[in-house]
Amino acid sequence: MKTFTIDEQKAYDFLFESGVSLKDIIEVVIKSNGITGVGLIGLKDDITKQIDSHNISKFSEEAMMSM
Repeated sequence: MKTFTIDEQKAYDFLFESGVSLKDIIEVVIKSNGITGVGLIGLKDDITKQIDSHNISKFSEEAMMSM
């Protein structure tokens, strides 16, 4: 069983119960914070780093896509 922090559990519960997609959440974050230009690049970099921190594979993205 996965364990979440209190805030992660709140986010999980909201996503699970509401059916809202991650795409919708990101769109609201962008719009509500008025993120444009360099801010979007920073957000993209932050999201990429977060995803990469969970990537346990040593394969390149290209190699994984061809599997």
